[in-house]
Amino acid sequence: MLITMATRILKLPGRWFIPQVKYFQSQPKHLQILPRSSLSTTACKNNEDAEKPKTTELPWQRSSYKYFLPIQTRWSDNDQYGHVNNVIYYSYFDSIINHYLIHFCGLNTNVQTSKIVGYMVDTRCTFREPISFPEIALAGLAISHIGRSSVQYSVAIFAEKKNQHAKSHDVNYPDHNETACAIGQCTHVFVDTSTNRPIKLPDMMREALEKISLNNGTNPTSKL
Repeated sequence: MLITMATRILKLPGRWFIPQVKYFQSQPKHLQILPRSSLSTTACKNNEDAEKPKTTELPWQRSSYKYFLPIQTRWSDNDQYGHVNNVIYYSYFDSIINHYLIHFCGLNTNVQTSKIVGYMVDTRCTFREPISFPEIALAGLAISHIGRSSVQYSVAIFAEKKNQHAKSHDVNYPDHNETACAIGQCTHVFVDTSTNRPIKLPDMMREALEKISLNNGTNPTSKL
C-alpha cells in the first residue's frame, strides 16, 4: 500500500498558514482487493486442483523391491544418539542406485570419457525406526517411473532382525525384517556431458531399468 502525503502552503496577509497535513491511501490496481462477489469460486477451485502435487505412496514391504544390496554400516555412521544419522541414509540410496546402474545399465562414471551423466534432482526419505553400527543394512531398489531422460527410483532400507547378525552372503536375506525401517524416492535426470542438456536414455539402460520396474509383474530377486 502506498502512502501519499499532500500539503499546501498558503500566503495570508502578515503570516504564513500551513494547513493540516492530509494523508491519502492509494493502491496499485493489481494489488486492490476485489469484493468476494466478483471472484469466481469455480475458477479458484480449478486452480487449486491444478496446483495440487501428485503424491505416490511408497511401499514398505520387502516384496515390492526387485534388487538388493547388503550395506555394512560404519562406526562413523552413528551419531551421538547411538544410531545411524538421517543424512547417512542418502549415501545408502546412492550406493544401491549407482551399483545397479554401473553393473547392469552400462553407466560409465568417468566424466572424461562418458557421453552421459545422471544428475540427482530430487531426493526424499521417510523414517520408521533406527538402525545402528555394527548392523548390516539391506538396501532395496525398484524403478517407479522411466521417462525420456529421467528415472525415478523407489528405495528402502531393511534392518536386521533383533538379536541376529545378518549373513551377507545369503541371497534370501532371512535375517532382515520384511518391513523397511526407512523408504525413499530419488530422481535422476540424465544429460549429455558435452551440452549439459537432457538426453534420451540409451536402449541398454532402459531395458535394464525395466527389469526392476514396479510395473514389471515378474518380481525377480537380483543377486550381487
